[in-house]
Amino acid sequence: MATTYSKVKKTYYELGILPELLKLMKPRVMSLVIFTCAVGLLTAPTTVSFQQSVLGILIVAFGAGAAGALNMWYEADLDKLMSRTCLRPIPRGKLNRNQALYFGTSLSIISVTSLYFVTNALSAFLLLFTILFYVFVYTIWLKRKTPQNIVIGGASGALPPVIGWAIATNSISLESIAFFLIIFFWTPSHFWALSLYKADDYKKAGIPMLPVTNGIQDTKKNIFIYSLLMIPTIIFPYYIGFVGEIFFMGTDDQGRDLFSAILYGLRVSLFVGLMAVFLATVIGVFLGLIAGYIGGWLDSLIMRLADIQMTFPSILIAMLIYGVARGILPPELRDEMAISVLILSIGLSEWVSIARTVRGSTLVEKEKEYVAAARLIGLSHSRIMIRHILPNVLSPVLV
Repeated sequence: MATTYSKVKKTYYELGILPELLKLMKPRVMSLVIFTCAVGLLTAPTTVSFQQSVLGILIVAFGAGAAGALNMWYEADLDKLMSRTCLRPIPRGKLNRNQALYFGTSLSIISVTSLYFVTNALSAFLLLFTILFYVFVYTIWLKRKTPQNIVIGGASGALPPVIGWAIATNSISLESIAFFLIIFFWTPSHFWALSLYKADDYKKAGIPMLPVTNGIQDTKKNIFIYSLLMIPTIIFPYYIGFVGEIFFMGTDDQGRDLFSAILYGLRVSLFVGLMAVFLATVIGVFLGLIAGYIGGWLDSLIMRLADIQMTFPSILIAMLIYGVARGILPPELRDEMAISVLILSIGLSEWVSIARTVRGSTLVEKEKEYVAAARLIGLSHSRIMIRHILPNVLSPVLV
């Protein structure tokens, strides 16, 4: 088992500091930025080319990653005190603060400049404003000084759909402001609810989150107040004519009532989920068997790919694959193939953990006597893998 562990670690560290730099960018936050920016871009009344759309959204996501890196640079002293953040690259000693500062600053300049040349000046300015607001207003000024830090600082997290809208229209309108308000008023309730579970961490680090300064009951009252404020906020798009009665009355574009739409969505979701799991299992088992049994450069290649993919959230990988696949398909097939593309996207984003499990089991199985005996009598590698090793490695996958 020690040899197996060593092989895995060697494959990982061949990547150098790349995985740690990616962690600096807060990949989970980047996936949310991609989603909200895409919503603003896709709902805009102006048609944007696929290439410009994908490049614009990815550049905005990297801008968000740059802000995350600068956040980790400034808060390195706090991160090592909190259980939620102590495993970040700087507290673990994988990177130093100067590396985070140089990386975040360089990525900020590159992302803003790239967005200017790929899209327009307004979207580039909004991205620059978002980065500066998150770093200087929220991280450096507000976070350590006021329990309202997340209320004011949440504005930076609410700007990506506005940037997406600006990429498409080169303007800011009431529609994009509606997106901003929805995220802005949702953010405090979301973070205060999380902070209730990490109040001791925030207290130890000296961060004046609302549960620390005002107590749990007052925090719950504020969560309730902001939840009520969400009601007029979600009505606002209907009031300005951005959405119609279909949105407001809870029906879809085919006339289904809310209950029927939910049942239809559950049926489609169940089908997509089952097929995606099946696809991920097939891919993971196949690659895990090859990596574990054949070994060598194939094992290094597959595990290196797995290490890179595991650095990013699965939802981010799935969204990227879905966007590329939709762009490749001709327009007349995009709606017809939507479910198939969705299954493919999820399946290709979820194979890694299965492949790792199968690889580990295969490394153990191939050292057993029955495999050695099968080799002695001249059985082919494919037969040994499929007929002898595969049945024994499927049980952990099923679990």
